[in-house]
Amino acid sequence: MHRWAVDALFESGTAAHVHRPLSFSPHNEVRVPPLREPRGRRVVVPLHASPASPHVDLSEFVDGARRLGFVPSPQQERFARIACDVVELDDGDLVPRYRRIAETMPRRSGKTDGQWALMVGRCATRDDYHVAFSAQTGAKGRKRFLDFASRLERWDPCPRGRGDDPGCTRTDHVHYRVYRSNGGESILWESGSSIHVLPPDPENYRSDEYALVILDEGQEITDEEQANELLGGVLPTMDTVPDAQLIVGGTAGKFRRGLLWTALEKGRAGSWGILEYAAPEHADPTDPATWEATHPGIGTLTTLDVIAERFDDNSLLDFQREYLGQWPVDPTASAIDLTAWGKAASEPTLRPKRVAIAYDVAIDDSCAALACAWRDDDGRPHVELLAFRAGVSWLAAEAYRVARSAGVPIAYDNIGKNLPTATTLHHKRPVPRLQPMSLKDVQGAAQRIVSEVVDGRLVHFDQKDLNLAVEGAAWRPAGENGRAFGHKASAHPIVPLTACALALWSLDSRPARRRARPQVTAA
Repeated sequence: MHRWAVDALFESGTAAHVHRPLSFSPHNEVRVPPLREPRGRRVVVPLHASPASPHVDLSEFVDGARRLGFVPSPQQERFARIACDVVELDDGDLVPRYRRIAETMPRRSGKTDGQWALMVGRCATRDDYHVAFSAQTGAKGRKRFLDFASRLERWDPCPRGRGDDPGCTRTDHVHYRVYRSNGGESILWESGSSIHVLPPDPENYRSDEYALVILDEGQEITDEEQANELLGGVLPTMDTVPDAQLIVGGTAGKFRRGLLWTALEKGRAGSWGILEYAAPEHADPTDPATWEATHPGIGTLTTLDVIAERFDDNSLLDFQREYLGQWPVDPTASAIDLTAWGKAASEPTLRPKRVAIAYDVAIDDSCAALACAWRDDDGRPHVELLAFRAGVSWLAAEAYRVARSAGVPIAYDNIGKNLPTATTLHHKRPVPRLQPMSLKDVQGAAQRIVSEVVDGRLVHFDQKDLNLAVEGAAWRPAGENGRAFGHKASAHPIVPLTACALALWSLDSRPARRRARPQVTAA
């Protein structure tokens, strides 16, 4: 294959990492289509994305991707639009709209490919443009460099910078030389531009000058002091470059602190540019619909089947971080959106005939709760705490009385401290109907009540004990790849919340009663 046959592959849509083909004129002018999805193709919306002009010039970025042998995907193009957007100063100079950018995507989304396309494209088309790239360690940075240097030489060949190489037939080609020596990894262009790979150590940046610095895998730098020292070494290198940019990238980390987390917080607040592909905090991480709505690489760089395999192979927390972009929940934060919960409060209303009840007992027998749930004519769920008291001795009699009055079964988590109460109820006469819940039921109940709150559908009656339970509720891993409300991890007794969740799940698991149709007798 001719070494520039990649252009033909691009136009046929068969090049590596193809998401959609781009077209090139005979003179290699790149025509970049606007950011939009073809009809019928799924659209992955970022959780956070800084606005950018639809007319951003992406020719350098697309050219860099071509030199590395791939066509940009929509998420890579969105990143480029944010990074390449410019504003005009009073003196007519153009400077980046976002001089600081935080970028995060799930694994297998093409994040690093997009970063290198930006670096290579700018160095290949600008004079004296200097770039520094760091990963989490010097060894990781070197590995990334060797990969992309090999791809550059494959698709944009110019071995050892020989200007008389017969393969270099393009008029716009700029010769370069790749240096692979350990500790001196770099690419130097004939135009004076360069890419240097450095360990994430502030001493490696001091006294240098860079127009673009990319700190990838920033989630690995979790120590605040280390992160501040690194930025203290990096930022001065861009003081004398009017159009300089800093990009901090990575995937979700193990702790909500450090280099990447701080950068994302600044991006969410609007002081930095940001592109964050991640599932909302309260989305169900076990639902394939969440995966498809979150992961921009599904269908291009990976498949839904592969993501399902990763879900089976990884712990839930690791899967959430690596493939959904969800950072581990702060143990001091509630599993339920407290703002949405506050908006769900309402004045008490009359209960309809069709209700469900459930109970839950604290793991130390210190307290127990009995709750009720129903849906109104519009399908909106209502939850009410019927009783929350110290100890457990009162629970069986109260649950029996309510169940007999309402004519409904009694739901409960079929494990631990709930079992003695179930045994007591079983010995009552007449025997009440019991509805034991499995681990999957408990997981589903927790996620359903969270989803109903986030969607703004749930109604509660602003009961103090239930509010405290919601405020203190935290997630815990449950089963191989699930989660539920954690009693030990929570700041307050959460049995009022778990009882409400189980009651709602019990209600929805029972088929609605159908009204008997009138019998019509033929005359």
